[in-house]
Amino acid sequence: MFFPAILYLIVVLFLIYRFCFFNLFKDDNLSPKQLTVFFFLKSLAIPAFLFVYNKMYGGIEHFDAGIFYKDAKALNNLAYIDLTEYLKVIFGIQNDQPGSFFYNHVLIYTNNWDNGKLKDYFYNDNRVIIRLYSLVHFIAFGSYTVLALVSCFLSYIGLFYLYKAFKTFFAGKELYLFSILCFFPALWFYTGGLLKEGLVLFVMGCTVFQLKKVFLKNQTLFGWLWLCFLFYLSILVKPYLLCFSALCFAILFLIYYAPKVRLKSILFLVSMLLAIFIVNLISEFTTHQNLKELAIGQQQIFSNASKGGLFLRDANKLLRLNNDTNLVVKKPGEKFYTIKKNVPFMYWEHTHQHDTLYCSANKDTLSIFGLEY
Repeated sequence: MFFPAILYLIVVLFLIYRFCFFNLFKDDNLSPKQLTVFFFLKSLAIPAFLFVYNKMYGGIEHFDAGIFYKDAKALNNLAYIDLTEYLKVIFGIQNDQPGSFFYNHVLIYTNNWDNGKLKDYFYNDNRVIIRLYSLVHFIAFGSYTVLALVSCFLSYIGLFYLYKAFKTFFAGKELYLFSILCFFPALWFYTGGLLKEGLVLFVMGCTVFQLKKVFLKNQTLFGWLWLCFLFYLSILVKPYLLCFSALCFAILFLIYYAPKVRLKSILFLVSMLLAIFIVNLISEFTTHQNLKELAIGQQQIFSNASKGGLFLRDANKLLRLNNDTNLVVKKPGEKFYTIKKNVPFMYWEHTHQHDTLYCSANKDTLSIFGLEY
């Protein structure tokens, strides 16, 4: 499982050390040797991630890291069955209706294939990730760790360009800045798994660096085109993080590099408060919830995720079962289930979500629930 990833890691480390990975990591303050050591230490997050999940949770199979791997592999298999259909999927022109070729050969074998939807607030897309890693599967030899290494490398690129964007603010402390970005515990650990975080950091770092070039007025035509593509990815992948961060940094650079502007710190603070006020108004208009209410909702999701389980939803309530697919019956459609007889569960009715209710033995085997998470 680790052997192909080790070979690729050696190649990447050599390219960083010898050629700054084709000048991708060229920097006046960090040497190629330092950048090589940093990436090696960062790549150790991959075995650390697997160790923690195998030791504490019994493996990655039922979590996003394992599910993205499985879905990408299922999509990659389509290339060997029908290359034309595979290329249609890569370019987003596939027919994924029930009964279609793609549906019968790929979709029924996936869990995270979701074209995105307005989920509380923003569009969120898993298909970009699955498409990307289905392409990596051609050189991965079936190894999960190779795909995780690609995710780790994408995050490293993003962190490097975040460092490039802000190193002028930390003159003489560039090494400390890059160390913090690389080894901040959550960033280090979760970018060692096959998750969205790798691509998200890549997009964020490249976007911030290109925005800085815009306000320094040394942006090129290619840079503008690259920035437009990055904005497109931001809207698809995690807009609630990427679009908001792009807005914050754009305001920062606009004020910082504007000539003849005084009290820049106060102006930035006022601008951010105004931006939050406007976003809050948009939130109340579009979702009928303010940012605080949305945050409380997300807090409940994180609380549920920390406990684990299979979460189902219908128009009246949210249910939590033990994380065991043998307790439910899959119905036609991507993520619809009924609950088997005598299965216990806890639930929250939407009209009073803070009250946890319990059913010791399910009697309703006909109601259909959608998979929430």
